[in-house]
Amino acid sequence: PQLTNQVNSGTTFDITLGATITYYITGRFSNCNDVLNREFTVTVNPLPEAIDATIEQCDDDTNDGLSIFELNNYAGLISNGSSINNIVIYDDAALTHPLNMLYYENVSNGQVVYAQVINPNTSCYRVATVTLVVLPSTDQTYDLEVCDDSQQDGIAEFTLSDLNDEVLIGYPVTAQVSY
Repeated sequence: PQLTNQVNSGTTFDITLGATITYYITGRFSNCNDVLNREFTVTVNPLPEAIDATIEQCDDDTNDGLSIFELNNYAGLISNGSSINNIVIYDDAALTHPLNMLYYENVSNGQVVYAQVINPNTSCYRVATVTLVVLPSTDQTYDLEVCDDSQQDGIAEFTLSDLNDEVLIGYPVTAQVSY
């Protein structure tokens, strides 16, 4: 084909593409009248979606802030429902230490891990941060005592919200209690 629209001269070419585009490389050699044209196609594949997430689960009776996470269960959440993409979760932002997705015990409460969402057809990937939060065990018991009234019939009024501060220890500031 006749080439008329030169887009670059040199050894590198940066452009933002959103589709598949065909280009031609033209080689010109000194002291030579022949022109060599070669076609090549540039395809820009979209990155897969990777959604930052916070995964919460309750602590066991030890209330140590550590728990076993089955990270596989959250692949749909992290990949925004994609069943095509693969998910690998790492304990480091450099993506060098993959975690066991079937059985992973966090090393600290609020630990951040990194989910790499990979399109297996293109090898394109995007990374999401995942925060692992362990909430205090919900089987706690609390005591609320009041004195019997003057009728001494064993019946008294309680204000359950008096326990809110105690119940919310260890929960996020935005947590609420309902009775």
